[in-house]
Amino acid sequence: MNKILVIALLTLTAGFSFSQESTLKLGARAGFNLYNVFWKGKPPGIGTGFGVGITGVFPIIGSLAFNPEVNFYRRNVYNHELSGDEKIEIPAGPMAGRKVGGTIKESMTEFAAGVPLLFQFMPISDVPFYIIGGVLFTIPISTELECEMSLNSPWSVMDRSETMDFKNRSKVDIGVVLGSGYYITKNFAVDIRGSVDLTNISSKKNDRNTPYNPFRRDKTWLIQYGLGLNYFL
Repeated sequence: MNKILVIALLTLTAGFSFSQESTLKLGARAGFNLYNVFWKGKPPGIGTGFGVGITGVFPIIGSLAFNPEVNFYRRNVYNHELSGDEKIEIPAGPMAGRKVGGTIKESMTEFAAGVPLLFQFMPISDVPFYIIGGVLFTIPISTELECEMSLNSPWSVMDRSETMDFKNRSKVDIGVVLGSGYYITKNFAVDIRGSVDLTNISSKKNDRNTPYNPFRRDKTWLIQYGLGLNYFL
């Protein structure tokens, strides 16, 4: 939590230094997000989440402004199911690595803090439409994995449901953000944005030990799509 407060202070201080002689805006933000995790092979299902936080707009020059935020998210990042006639690789235990028939359902839910450092640009001065882009730092605070397995093999039938802390979660996710927005009034704006994380969800690869880590692939891509509402004081 101390890291989050330090980052928040740095972003607000940086914004103030850009605009000491200009009018700045401070306000609150709420958003609804969709998530997807991709790797080589079948993509998982869509996850959902929401976030609230604070936002600021610090004019730099002309139509360009610095737009930092500090947000807190509750999100179901990952949902995935393997079933049917597909052969499923047993993830953990004495038969780890063997492929059998059955069903596996996986999900990941977490509480996280996000610090987008964005730039806002209005291409037409008389139109309150703007483009945003920048980087996103996300700090997972609490992450849980849930796994339900029903596997059939010549040796046994395995039915198990387990929820566990994701101990190998990466400490920080770093991504790029691009989007656009519109000022409905002087103090109220709506925006849509997308982000792609450039870092792996898991800090450990080739992890076949319990608890099961579904992100042990060589590379994972976390993609986020968001709709946000901003109210400025």
